[in-house]
Amino acid sequence: MFYYILFAGLFGMCIASFVNVVIDRLPKGIGVVKGRSICPKCKHKLSFWDMIPVLSYFLLRGKCRYCHASIGIRDTINEVFGGLWAIFCLLHYGGGEVVLVFLLGMVLLCISYIDFDTMLIPNRILVIFGILVIALAEIEPLPSFKERIGGMLIVSGFMLVMNQLIECFGGGDIKLMFLVGYLLGGRACVFAFLIAVLTGGVYAILLLLLKKANRKSYIPFGPFLSLGILVVFLCYR
Repeated sequence: MFYYILFAGLFGMCIASFVNVVIDRLPKGIGVVKGRSICPKCKHKLSFWDMIPVLSYFLLRGKCRYCHASIGIRDTINEVFGGLWAIFCLLHYGGGEVVLVFLLGMVLLCISYIDFDTMLIPNRILVIFGILVIALAEIEPLPSFKERIGGMLIVSGFMLVMNQLIECFGGGDIKLMFLVGYLLGGRACVFAFLIAVLTGGVYAILLLLLKKANRKSYIPFGPFLSLGILVVFLCYR
């Protein structure tokens, strides 16, 4: 079992490393498969040894090998999360569900960071998320089909109505909750949305107190929706 856990952890870190590439390149319109990674400061192409998940960051002491510019720790934190998430999925799920739940977490991670950086959730990521939702729904018989359809309409419908009164949600947020409704059903989808509202509200208050935002500022809601979705999904599954 130890070797399965070790493999899952390494696999999860590698996938999270790729997710970091997607987070960086997709909003810029750069291909995520072709082309080697480069240092954002000196633009030098990175070697294999510069991109080993987690390990390279500590071996290089958080600096570029070539220009010695500081490297943000965010990517490394994501890689650690990917490894731990893969181990969690291995220990708590079976069969094909292991892979699907792991990928669900990775896509939500991707959505969170892209929305945080750009205030947008790309449709291409939502398509992938939708495919995972359908696949997971086929494995799990509950909630019922009727509840799933209700879930697709309740929260996303509320968000659409609110947007008619005061523009407070992005189109990507509404599409995300529309898809989530099919996975979780109505009641669970509402709980996920409430978690997002509460955590997002706390974040907004902190920004106001720290004077990093004002009452007219917009905050990315995708990270908080992703958190709510993941928490409720794990509780219900």
